[in-house]
Amino acid sequence: MATSKKAVPFFVLRHALQIFIAQKLEQYDSKSYSYNMKNLCTKWFNKWAQKAKLSNESLLEAINNLEKGLSAADLGSNLYKVRVQRSGKGKSSGFRTIIVYRNNDKAIFLYGFAKNEKSNIDKTELKYFKKLGNDLLALDAEQIADSLKKQILFDLEVSS
Repeated sequence: MATSKKAVPFFVLRHALQIFIAQKLEQYDSKSYSYNMKNLCTKWFNKWAQKAKLSNESLLEAINNLEKGLSAADLGSNLYKVRVQRSGKGKSSGFRTIIVYRNNDKAIFLYGFAKNEKSNIDKTELKYFKKLGNDLLALDAEQIADSLKKQILFDLEVSS
């Protein structure tokens, strides 16, 4: 006598899949996400940010705003102009930063300026930043680690 297999009802499979997905999503909470995402700046930008008294927290907030599409202008080639708030003032009277950004990979601050000192970057600067940005996005983990060690790049997640 042959035994017949009973089919598992669809709703049971769907429920099991929902539980599985929820468990996997818990593994990728915001802390592990930000740990994998590299938030960096160049040596020049690091010096400028210190002079401008910009905290790493405000720079990380700017990256968060970029990810949400707030206060950011897409300049092409993974390059963005993002507003950063001046302490005690609003974003409109604050700073403008140039960031090269690739989703879920890395964000690197390249350049910054006060809105009252400079209205925008020119075409020559834009071309240069696009080239620099593409070169930096091409760096692998070993090259980034070496650049951090040599203080060519700085990690915004580490207190300075």
